[in-house]
Parts: sequence; structure tokens; C-alpha cells
Amino acid sequence: KEYSSQGFTFLKIMAVSGIFVSINYIFNSIFKVKNKIKEIILAYATKFNPTEEQKEIAEKRLEICASCEFWVQSKVRDYCGKCGCTTSAKVFSPVGANACPEKRWTI
Repeated sequence: KEYSSQGFTFLKIMAVSGIFVSINYIFNSIFKVKNKIKEIILAYATKFNPTEEQKEIAEKRLEICASCEFWVQSKVRDYCGKCGCTTSAKVFSPVGANACPEKRWTI
């Protein structure tokens, strides 16, 4: 009886730990989505009113995108086949060089 009781306690602890891991995963996912939405909104806002420096950076990034095998040109929009973002806005991302999923942007 004592052994099965310890086993049951162990299983209970494992179940509770699993719940905490799941909750942590959910909160981390929500945080990432929130940050991504913020990045997208800021990129579009910048696209519609960029500074000269932002325009230059965007042009350089777009050149890099255009030479990438994941870049897709369609009748509706040009986009990154890796992340799905519209490149005309993505190039204005405030995240900087890390915004490219292939890490090709150096600026």
C-alpha cells in the first residue's frame, strides 16, 4: 500500500507539473503573438510615413528579399514564403535585422 501511495503522489505531482508547463507555454505563446502584432503595426505605420533613413534601409532590405529563394511575387502582393509577411511592410520592421527569418538582413 505504501508503494502505490507514493506512486500515486508521484503521478499527481507529474500531472500538476504538466499543467504548469502547459500554462507557461500558453503565456509564452501569447507574449510572442502580442510582440508580433506590435511589430506588424509599427512596420505598417512606418511604411506610410518613413524618414529618409528608414526609406534607405527598407530599399536595401527589399533588394535582399528580392534575391532570396523564399521571396514570392504574386498579383496581389509580394511576400516572404518563409514567414508569410508582406515584404513592402516587413522591410520597415522595427525589430531590425532579426526580422528576417533567414537572418539575411545585415541592417
